[in-house]
This record gives sequence, C-alpha cells and structure tokens, in this order.
Amino acid sequence: LEMIRCLRKENKVYAADILSICFAEAFPSHPKKVELLTALSQQKSAEEYLVELAKTMFPDTGNSYNKDIAFNYVDACEAYALVLPNSDKSPEFLFSAAQTAKLLQTWEKCISLFDWIIEKYPTHPKAENSAFMKAFLFDNDLKDTANARKYYLEFVAKYPKSDFVDDAQVLMKNLGKTE
Repeated sequence: LEMIRCLRKENKVYAADILSICFAEAFPSHPKKVELLTALSQQKSAEEYLVELAKTMFPDTGNSYNKDIAFNYVDACEAYALVLPNSDKSPEFLFSAAQTAKLLQTWEKCISLFDWIIEKYPTHPKAENSAFMKAFLFDNDLKDTANARKYYLEFVAKYPKSDFVDDAQVLMKNLGKTE
C-alpha cells in the first residue's frame, strides 16, 4: 500500500494502477481493496491493462514507439510480478518488459529482468529464452565478449537440449569477429 502511494506521488500512474489491481486480486478481503479499485480510471484485469498498455506503446504501424509509455510498461510489468509472483503470466510479462528495456537500450534493466526470470522461474520456457538473450545482449549490444562467452556457456550447460544451443555455439565461435 505504501508503494502504491509512493508511485502515485511520483506520478507513476501505470505501475500504481497495476499494483492496485494486483493487490486487490492477491488480498480480496483487504479493507483497502474497494478504495484502491475506485481510484482507478478503468476497471480491468491486470492482464488486460498490461496488454492494452503494450499496444499503446506502438501508436502507428511504423517502427516508432512511445518511449514514455515503454518505460511505464516496464514499470507496470515489474509491479505485476512483484505482487503476483506465482501467476503464470509473471514470467511472460517480465520477458516482455526485458524486451522493451532492450528496445529502450536500458541494458542494466534488461539484464536484471532476464536474471529475475532465470532465477525465479527456472523451469518456465521464458527462462531458457532469457538465458540465451542475456548472452546475446552481451555479445551483440554490449560487445562484451568475455561475458558473452560466459553466459553462452552457462546457457548451453543449463539447457543442453534447447533449440538455441547450435546458435549459441556458432555465436561463441564468432565472438569478437566482424559481421
């Protein structure tokens, strides 16, 4: 409840709304539930809210995106996973947030979101994707061949039957080489 109040004070409306909706779902008999839900501009499930927010990130059919909404989307996805960590959708939303953070080139945020998925949801399919994407981010975006190699090796060791193992091995052989 304090976090919701702080987020509203900081004008982080989307994250505060998601926290409110998720709080009401997680604690259905809490006395503040009605107050939290009536403060919302729209009455939707958290999942519907996040899907709509994601759609507004790309206002036209071109490749442009709304940077402010993208940052809000990342915050809102994190808020969802914080309050509903056991939801089947949490690793999905965290992965989407990580991809959005990559688009925003907020590398530390992207890596922390991939790590969150890998550590908290190790058997979810998005954990495998996150492990590969983390290595690929170090390789392709950060040009950090030492860490790229380290994370590719971790990926191959942890997911030896993954469809991406061959890709990881090829990428490791070509680390540091020009395209």
